[in-house]
Amino acid sequence: MRIKDPEYPAAIEAAVEILRERARRGQTITYGEMSAELAAQGFDSIPPHRGVMT
Repeated sequence: MRIKDPEYPAAIEAAVEILRERARRGQTITYGEMSAELAAQGFDSIPPHRGVMT
């Protein structure tokens, strides 16, 4: 997913909500887990260790 991709703002919003939920529970998250959670929400082009995730 590229920054100019029209889905980018929605992916950022989803990632922030995932992070907030983990923080509320006092849990950490790996890049791989974040990528998997985003994929489960339909954002399947966000690899865990390259691109916009980094």
